Amino acid sequence: MSRLLCIFTLLFVATNAVAADLTVDVGNITSNRGNIVVTIYATEEDFLEDGLVTMIQPASPGRMALVFEGLTPGDYTASAHHDEDGDGEMDYFFGLPQEPYGFSNDARVMLAPPKYEDAVFAVGADGATVVANLVD
Repeated sequence: MSRLLCIFTLLFVATNAVAADLTVDVGNITSNRGNIVVTIYATEEDFLEDGLVTMIQPASPGRMALVFEGLTPGDYTASAHHDEDGDGEMDYFFGLPQEPYGFSNDARVMLAPPKYEDAVFAVGADGATVVANLVD
């Protein structure tokens, strides 16, 4: 029994030892209407399609820091948008975003979503902070 307890303890410690925190610093928030929505993507294949985790916080003008705890160190991307009407999704008009949005590393949109290479960043064992300033 004590051997089993030791094994579980070692697994717990090993799992928590590799977990890191990611802070996404969202800027250019112009109002307190609605929510700020940030999604983290774990692979290039998942980028803008299948998020690993999403955090939603009530909007506050200026800058907001959203902290994602317990990520495995590695490469990630992030998207952010200001869901001003609180409907839980990005609003589009003729394919163009109608709510402020941004991507990690301030990757820019040029008539198409940003390239993965422009938005990717590394989370190390000590964690990371990435900036995503919103644009209209």
